[in-house]
Amino acid sequence: MDPFRILTNQPLSRIQLTTMLSYLVEIEGYRARIERDREGVLWGRVIEMEEIIFFKSVSTRMVERNFALALEAYFERCRSLGVEPEKPPPTGL
Repeated sequence: MDPFRILTNQPLSRIQLTTMLSYLVEIEGYRARIERDREGVLWGRVIEMEEIIFFKSVSTRMVERNFALALEAYFERCRSLGVEPEKPPPTGL
């Protein structure tokens, strides 16, 4: 999966990513909104879920990796608690 694709499935250039205030990334149906703070740190939050899952990245290259690691940690926590993880909503796109 290309981390530089948003829900329109169109690739974004690195220049576009650095000038955008926020964008969406999707992994296996889970979506995260990515925003850049004033110091240039990228913050992600998984959206369309009741559970709050945050992650951060210092570069656009690491966004997808850190998003995947945040999802892994969430799934592991669900397993350890014996609960079913929330499923992503159908995209309909």
